[in-house]
Amino acid sequence: ELRFEPEKGFETLIEYPDKKGGALVSGAIDIVRHDDPPRVTLIDFKSGDPASDNHKKLDAEEMKMQIAIYALAAKKELEYEPEAGLVRYLGGERTEMRELHVPLNKHHLEAAQVKVSETIAEIRARKFKAGPHTDKPKCPHCDFFGICGQKC
Repeated sequence: ELRFEPEKGFETLIEYPDKKGGALVSGAIDIVRHDDPPRVTLIDFKSGDPASDNHKKLDAEEMKMQIAIYALAAKKELEYEPEAGLVRYLGGERTEMRELHVPLNKHHLEAAQVKVSETIAEIRARKFKAGPHTDKPKCPHCDFFGICGQKC
């Protein structure tokens, strides 16, 4: 019997590279498909709706990272064994691509863990992209305005 779990929430600690603390990452997996419990497939839906991630133009690597973070949490906190990840497109700009398969093997999950922990460490050290690259002043429109500390 195939079972689905919608909007499965999670919180997981991603340790810093130096193992001296970490950051709590939380979110919700759109669908957890219980293929052969505890083995599961993690599914994320994208649409062309302006409020969606697709509108933000996440590239394939960013979407794979999102699913990998879900898999790390599913494995550590939910005690699942994520075997596969899928991003399914529901329309909008990416109608030519309906599905993106995301590998969730040990190698990919370890690489994601390292990338996330390094990114967290860089943010803590205030080393990150300071918003969009345009000819307009960046600071008033920057996503990181509240945490950056740069004088505009």
